[in-house]
Amino acid sequence: MTVSIPAAYDPTDISISGGVATGQLITSSAVQVLINNHNFVGGNFCPTVGNAFSIEGYTAPNTGTDYQNFFVCPVKEQVDGRGLQFVGYFTNSSSSDLVVRLACKNDTGADVTIPASTTTPVQKTLTCDTPTSGNFVAAVQGKTGSENNALKCYSGSLYWLGKSGSQSSAPTTSGFVWGQTAQHASTYPFTVEHVNRLLGGPAKIWKATPQCTSSMLLDVIVRPFQTTSTSFVLVGYMPTIPRGWDLIDFLVVGSNGVVQIDGANITTGSNSAAATTDPGSLTSVASGNRDFSNLKDGIPYVHEVYFKSTDGNSAFLYSVVAFNGDK
Repeated sequence: MTVSIPAAYDPTDISISGGVATGQLITSSAVQVLINNHNFVGGNFCPTVGNAFSIEGYTAPNTGTDYQNFFVCPVKEQVDGRGLQFVGYFTNSSSSDLVVRLACKNDTGADVTIPASTTTPVQKTLTCDTPTSGNFVAAVQGKTGSENNALKCYSGSLYWLGKSGSQSSAPTTSGFVWGQTAQHASTYPFTVEHVNRLLGGPAKIWKATPQCTSSMLLDVIVRPFQTTSTSFVLVGYMPTIPRGWDLIDFLVVGSNGVVQIDGANITTGSNSAAATTDPGSLTSVASGNRDFSNLKDGIPYVHEVYFKSTDGNSAFLYSVVAFNGDK
């Protein structure tokens, strides 16, 4: 069987003054509103997994026939394979059309053209399939041929893709159960199964869809953070505002270094140069869930990010993303 994901949230007020009296029937139309909105939330909860911003622009050199990564973003596992999209702003000062795309581990999205002589940033949307197991690295990429420093990305956000149209009514891999209307109408009873399908829906989709609380995506081509110091050096700050969660899992992409956040260390391991390495060959390291239950909801908090070399040789930091956890 299938369900149809509504295109919009239904704002119909289904409340009854004084509650539902004993013996009063629950109307079919009210149940339909509940089911529609349950499915709408399940299909359209699409939080961000990373935000990019550069005053001077993430800049691509002449890449020949290859692609290079403007920046890379570690992403937590999402078992339903929802896919990602990047909505960002680009310029192209060359006299030739150039292309950009989104890559997620071993998957690559379609090329999107940035027209020649685009000197005012233009918004473009890039999409890509995502793996269904394990954390992975995503990258916004550009291909410039012989053009040097002509193609730039100034800002943008990575979001999960939603679901629309007709979908299988079977529960998702993550356990979200779609509301089913095929056997419910004004002439059919409101069964226990209808109720069970709606139980815990928002909580399940919230837990199954990783979302970042703060991110630091560095320019891996021109301005990755590099140090040879074996003492911690301040990289920057990651502001966050707690909203209904107690845990944070920090994901880091770097090489030959150690990241320190709020006093806890994360060793990066080794990665090849992030600018020219396919994201499928880049690995992220997770801190594991860390307890921030001492923070109050709605009160801003700033994480200080430090970095050092493990051995005095060059160490590179490419990105740090904080993902919210559960209670």
